[in-house]
Amino acid sequence: MQRQKAAKQLTRNIDHPNFKNVNFEEAENFLRNENLDIGELIIRPSSKGNRHLTITWKVFRDVFQHIGFFFFFFFFFFFNI
Repeated sequence: MQRQKAAKQLTRNIDHPNFKNVNFEEAENFLRNENLDIGELIIRPSSKGNRHLTITWKVFRDVFQHIGFFFFFFFFFFFNI
């Protein structure tokens, strides 16, 4: 008998205008449906774990780039902690 792990998505409390608590499909749909300009991005939780975030970036119309990064590196680099 195999046990399946329930997928848990951690709800993050990040106060940033570009952060959305969504998965990759919802991020792409948001960037597509809101008619946002090329170059707009969303910062979102990563499927790699709690210490990772992902940037979903609108490269061209209906073309998106997903860039994953380690959460603590992001804080150190951008906020100089």
